[in-house]
Amino acid sequence: MELEWMRKYRNFVEKIIKFGNSYAQSYKTEYNYNTSIKFSASQLQVVEYILENEENHQNMSEIASRLGISPSAFSKNVNKMVKKGLLEKFHTSDNRKDVIIKVSD
Repeated sequence: MELEWMRKYRNFVEKIIKFGNSYAQSYKTEYNYNTSIKFSASQLQVVEYILENEENHQNMSEIASRLGISPSAFSKNVNKMVKKGLLEKFHTSDNRKDVIIKVSD
């Protein structure tokens, strides 16, 4: 069933949907970007945010919220980067859930 308003804009809307799907796929795909380490655009965004806000010592849930990422997806992303040596995790309090991350030296 074709919606009346859609008839006029169908081509435009299809292009927006195609762009959104392509972006979503490439956002999580890891590339080497002429480096020895592969990382995705989403991982690069996280590293960039942490570098820009490192003096704030925000915990993982605060950063995930600021970036609009679910805490579980953010945690998986961070764990991948920790394994690659890009990030370090540490605790500043007795609360084990209060995890601070920083970019590795």
